[in-house]
Amino acid sequence: MQNDGVTLDGNDERAIWRKLLLSGIFQKLHGHYWVVDGLDECSNVSYFFSTILAKLDKSIPLRILVTSRDTLEIQKSFCSLGVNTFRSEAVSVADTLPDIKALVEAKANSLIVKDKDERAVLVDKILKNSQGSFLWTVLVLNELSDSYTEQEISQVLEDVPRGMESLYQRSLEQMSQATRGKKLSKAVLTWTICTTRPLTIGELHGDLKLDIKDNVPNLQESILALCGHMVTVDNFGRVQVLHETVREFLLRSDLESEFAIIKEDAHTRIARACLTYLTGDEMKPPRTARRGNTDPAVATRTEFFTYACTEFSYHISKASPFANDVLLLVEKFLKSNILSWIEVIARSKDLAPLVRTAKNLKVYLDSCTSQRSPLGQEIQTMKGWTTDLVRIAAKFADALLISPSAIHSLILPFCPRDSAVYKTASRGRRFSVIGLSASQWDDRLACIKFHGGQTTAICYSDDFFAVGLSSGTVAIYHATSCQEYRSLNHGEGVKFLQISSNLNMIASSGLKAIRSPQKSISLTFHMSLMIVASAKNYLASWDVGNNGAQQPDRSWNDSGEMNVQTNRSPCAISTSYGHQMFAVAYSGRPITLWDLREDTYYGSCGKKLPSGETSTYLVTALVFNPNPDIDRLVASYLDGELVLVDPFQDQVLASFRADCHILTASLDGRLLAGAAGNGGLHFADIRGSQVNIWQPTVLLGDSVSDEISEDTSASIVEGAVSDTKVKISAMIVHLDGEALICSKEDGSVCIYDLKSCVQLQILYRHISLVHILTWWPHREILMSVDLSNRILAWVLKKSPRGNWQVEVVFQCRLDCGKAITQVLSSDAAGKSILSTRETDHLWTLPYRDDDHVQYPADMVFGGKT
Repeated sequence: MQNDGVTLDGNDERAIWRKLLLSGIFQKLHGHYWVVDGLDECSNVSYFFSTILAKLDKSIPLRILVTSRDTLEIQKSFCSLGVNTFRSEAVSVADTLPDIKALVEAKANSLIVKDKDERAVLVDKILKNSQGSFLWTVLVLNELSDSYTEQEISQVLEDVPRGMESLYQRSLEQMSQATRGKKLSKAVLTWTICTTRPLTIGELHGDLKLDIKDNVPNLQESILALCGHMVTVDNFGRVQVLHETVREFLLRSDLESEFAIIKEDAHTRIARACLTYLTGDEMKPPRTARRGNTDPAVATRTEFFTYACTEFSYHISKASPFANDVLLLVEKFLKSNILSWIEVIARSKDLAPLVRTAKNLKVYLDSCTSQRSPLGQEIQTMKGWTTDLVRIAAKFADALLISPSAIHSLILPFCPRDSAVYKTASRGRRFSVIGLSASQWDDRLACIKFHGGQTTAICYSDDFFAVGLSSGTVAIYHATSCQEYRSLNHGEGVKFLQISSNLNMIASSGLKAIRSPQKSISLTFHMSLMIVASAKNYLASWDVGNNGAQQPDRSWNDSGEMNVQTNRSPCAISTSYGHQMFAVAYSGRPITLWDLREDTYYGSCGKKLPSGETSTYLVTALVFNPNPDIDRLVASYLDGELVLVDPFQDQVLASFRADCHILTASLDGRLLAGAAGNGGLHFADIRGSQVNIWQPTVLLGDSVSDEISEDTSASIVEGAVSDTKVKISAMIVHLDGEALICSKEDGSVCIYDLKSCVQLQILYRHISLVHILTWWPHREILMSVDLSNRILAWVLKKSPRGNWQVEVVFQCRLDCGKAITQVLSSDAAGKSILSTRETDHLWTLPYRDDDHVQYPADMVFGGKT
């Protein structure tokens, strides 16, 4: 061509194709192969197909390999060639990772790191962040080769590479030039970038109908056509960004584009769509409160239903407080459809979303209060529900999980009269509960009763709390909802419990230490180590991350004489690996400090006497501040004094009388909780066979900020035990409809006015708890049975003055070695059957010794009762 003087215009693709290729190269060479990489980045894709690919035939010795993102335009262009002219293969992220790994490992030697171990860690980070993108990997490797510090390396991995920015900018410019679809494009980008998880095509289709008020017939094709350079649909039908750098790029505050995403505006938009659904017809409460355990509306609900129910509050918490329509939608939801929403959450068998929603509503409430009047109706409604949702999850968890529809009728009457949930109930026919005097929720979130033993230990983490019983059972609950998670068996009575959040493990200890018959007095976790302090003055530890390998024991003593072994038993211990310090108290000695880093005696500290000497009063509890930046130790003394000291300076910072002999600190080191032997408590306590979970209202205000300060407050907040009344153990209704007869745990048998539920008088008493009551209406005889099988029968009559009078019929005890579990009476025949688990006893009234006949259980009922 050069010899013939043929010239080519470099801007004329048709002339180049005709003269250079068809008339030249293809005539001289056979078996020609081309690779076209990144066809989706071509400025004129349709021209490539119409000019070149559409005109290929078998006479042209050319085969072409094309790589490209899967866009709708390219799909249509290939289909126009005919299905027999090409073959397509989808390449997933998993397919590209081996090639990306080979590339990274080949370039790894150029990375400036300390050693091969750090190089391997960096390679793994690059592979994880690549998300199958070769371009991102190449650009990051180039930038890492010029990075010299750890901070620079971390910055490169977090930021958008410079070459990616230009690619994304070109994509936005192409989207801006489109004549149609911009509204849909912005909506797809907003939902893809700002939702808490990737949405499926079906979910996104449902939310877009609420958002843009329009229907998209083929959403997947529309996404590929409009946003294919930034958004993709994976093999599971989930809509995701092509790479995480897309999210960072679109959220940049300095991005000048109509498709730039402002977080607050995006969350307001999503919250508006979610609330529109939640206040719509699909979430309306049932017309009748009586509904079974199946929800008939599930089949008709859209796929967007699940996301709207579980995640709406997250977007509300980040929405603009100036959006009036969103605030009104929140109020409408809380007044109309919230009970249906609670039912939906309960059907999932996980009540944590109730508590999470309450917290998110509180964030939105605070934001709105700073911009609006706090006395507004919308604000007051929201304020009430931030409390009610937490209480409902904690107090009625069992009822909701068994029957989610109970929230519409059965649960409401047991809520305080002034609570938001009580006021939400419909004014139609419903049953009422008489005798509930509380108008507001108290500080107790929940009371968990254990029938298998006495409570002996409790511990908390961010997600769970665990309760240890004297029977050896360890019951684990969700910390937010007080919902039971599972139970374990320690094998003996539990004395100490500790949860390690980072290891997802719980450790328990009984009277026998974990490793030997020695008594353990504390249990803690540090990294992968479980450490037990023995009463024999040594620390035993196991590496739970290494199959429980036992570590060497570490002894300590209470003085600087390292060769002298302490024979005393400690009365209190606190271990702080953050401070690398160990505090231990002995009777008649100041608090001893042991340096864990140097493994040596550090010194002593404690409260000071008037003479200036350190007190040797008995210490009952010790707690280091969990925050290693704050050098504080709290000691509780037997005389009731609580002392805050700087252990390293041996300086008393504050002291006051608190009478708290059990201490624990919050994980962030902001709050100290203590329990006293007289029933006073803070946050949680264990008494007898029950555990109470408390949330003192005063601690929920703004007094505890998010900032941690080294300035220490010496204030004390007490959560009084409001449940001091003796519990009712059994009850029956007097047939005249005027009175209710109740027995209590203290053995008393009382009578109440049925209309007002006010106690009228105590009729008589047993020595132990009464668990069975029986009423003989024709004979007007009241029979009661206590736990010791003592049986009392009294004639109960009302005097002319209106008082109730009792006259003893008989008193006796059934000595059969087994507890009475049931009493069946025949008033007409004057006989009763007292049943145990093994035998049944037939009695006649009035009772005489020869009227008692014993039968095996199967002779009376054909089997055990």
